[in-house]
Amino acid sequence: RVRRVRGALVRCAPEAIPQMEANPRMEASDDVCVLLTWGDGSYGALGHGERLSETVPRVVLALVPTELRGVSCGSATTFALTADGAFSFGAAVGGVLGQGAVRGDTSCVCTPQRVTGLRGGLTSLACGDRHALAAGEGGELYAWGDGGDGRLWDCPGEAPEPAISLAVDAGVRAAAASAQADSSVAAVACGSVHSLALTRSGVVFSWGPPGAPQLGHGVLPISSQRQGGRTPPQRGGEREYASPTGGRRLSQREQIDRNGRMSPEKPRVVVRSQSPVALPTPEDGSDDCEWGVVPAWSSGAARAPPPAATRPPPPSGGGRAPAASSGDAPLLVPDVRSVCGLAAGVSHSAALSAKGRLWMFGDNGDGQLGLGDGGARRISGPQRVPALVSVKVRTVACGGFFTAAVVAGGGMVTFGANECGQLGHGGREAERAPRLVRALEGTPIAQVACGACHLVALSETGALHVCGRNGDGELGTGDLVGANAELPRRLPLFGDPGVCTVAVACGSFHTAAVVRLSRRRLGGLVGERAAAAVEERIARRGRGVGVRNK
Repeated sequence: RVRRVRGALVRCAPEAIPQMEANPRMEASDDVCVLLTWGDGSYGALGHGERLSETVPRVVLALVPTELRGVSCGSATTFALTADGAFSFGAAVGGVLGQGAVRGDTSCVCTPQRVTGLRGGLTSLACGDRHALAAGEGGELYAWGDGGDGRLWDCPGEAPEPAISLAVDAGVRAAAASAQADSSVAAVACGSVHSLALTRSGVVFSWGPPGAPQLGHGVLPISSQRQGGRTPPQRGGEREYASPTGGRRLSQREQIDRNGRMSPEKPRVVVRSQSPVALPTPEDGSDDCEWGVVPAWSSGAARAPPPAATRPPPPSGGGRAPAASSGDAPLLVPDVRSVCGLAAGVSHSAALSAKGRLWMFGDNGDGQLGLGDGGARRISGPQRVPALVSVKVRTVACGGFFTAAVVAGGGMVTFGANECGQLGHGGREAERAPRLVRALEGTPIAQVACGACHLVALSETGALHVCGRNGDGELGTGDLVGANAELPRRLPLFGDPGVCTVAVACGSFHTAAVVRLSRRRLGGLVGERAAAAVEERIARRGRGVGVRNK
């Protein structure tokens, strides 16, 4: 059923969802791996071939029966990782989809298409509002999208074909050499306008707007080092944000509900790289850390980079020459070592070591760094979270202006902004220090993902628990949009016998999950009609009918 809510088309939940069979066994020869998406589909980020929102999980049929390894989401984009690369769909602004074609700011790709230029499998992929990064299995770093505001630092003009970015490569190599570290990249993370890369030797490099605190370089104007940690001005319970156009301040509700994105106006695209740019790195060096990165949500408007005339043209061959940068060069983030995980929000960052030490840096206006009531508004260098110094942290995720972390034993703590109840404590008061989510006590959490104002926790048994904003159905509960959840709610069927949730990711207002399950149980999760469509696609592939997206 399709309904129109606040001028948008939303597909509502069916009256009843068929129950799955009780057989817990899943034969390897009889299972199928599918991508489920739900939430805001107005920019095509759900991959269903239409711009409809979904209030319940729905299979992305175009990717059946592709073997999926993971999923990552940007503000209004989704990337599905495969053994030999990735597919992407959603808002195509700034070339963020990496499909090798120059598209307008208002164009969307509603069905999965192959990301061009990747030279094999990936260990990590992260997407911001208008740019993306990926780490290849060989340690190479790929970068594409809008390079404004220093996101990609050196990318000049449009690059519809893969090219070697000599400037970023040289910057990472030089910084790694000075730290006596391997420059092979293991994981990446993207904020709104900043980028993070983790090497196999456990050190972190960052780049983006000059002097931005979320880079962790320890450089911050004195005027910005204000103490007290007070929250921004309030209006009717909603936090306010400065308009990038210089006009009046817009509340969060105005920017999200009226425009569907945090920025009220789309900035002009000046610098683009439409396909992944490979940054080759040495193959030497290794580490025994288990590498990982939590996909980041990000949003915000970019500042216009320097005029195109100030950027030198690319060379005739061999690679992409260093260009005038609109942001900081890749620099080593000091005082963090043996890092094995990264996360980034709109304007804050997190680094997690193999021993469970958590460092935070960036904007702390809403307590998203977890430093407590006396914490500074901005922290330009990595700091340990005081309440978690004696606690081993297993994984961390950054939302728009809040943070979630899973600690030893499977407990989950959250802190930061809480306008929609995304912290899961049963209210809407912001938390400036980590607070345990009591509603999930006794449910060990394995992974957590954060959106603009919603959170999804994956338990060790594969169950999904959601809380926060549901204005576009991003919680997947089947409720009418706007029914926010201030306490975690478990989604039905996920984690049941025969259903294995492989990975979960959040965009700003949509959610995606990779699930492996028995084909006999597919109907109980997605409905009999969708299950029949999946079986038909599998049968067509078996007969050699149809061609996979290239």
